[in-house]
Amino acid sequence: MPHEVAYFDSQASASAALKISIGEIRRAKREGCSAFRSGRIYKKPLLKWLAKNKSKRTPRAGPKGVLCEVMISLAKKFDAGLIASDDYFERCTKIIAAGRAYRHLF
Repeated sequence: MPHEVAYFDSQASASAALKISIGEIRRAKREGCSAFRSGRIYKKPLLKWLAKNKSKRTPRAGPKGVLCEVMISLAKKFDAGLIASDDYFERCTKIIAAGRAYRHLF
């Protein structure tokens, strides 16, 4: 049984283990997150900082952006265990089909 780590040795390992983009990890370091000490990234302070300082990215505009946001939202619900895999697949299929029907907008 693997034990829970207290720190990561690199930004890449933190990104992979926490399923957070490396850009978010870099933003945390750049903006002074206290999780970065002695060449390590400490998990709890990083997660607290990220929760407190949610990404300020701008939403994508237009039909492509709406489709992307819907797919991202659906993936997050699946990752959180709120949607079963069969339901997730069915919803993704419908979203993609809808996107294809309106491809002239893309």
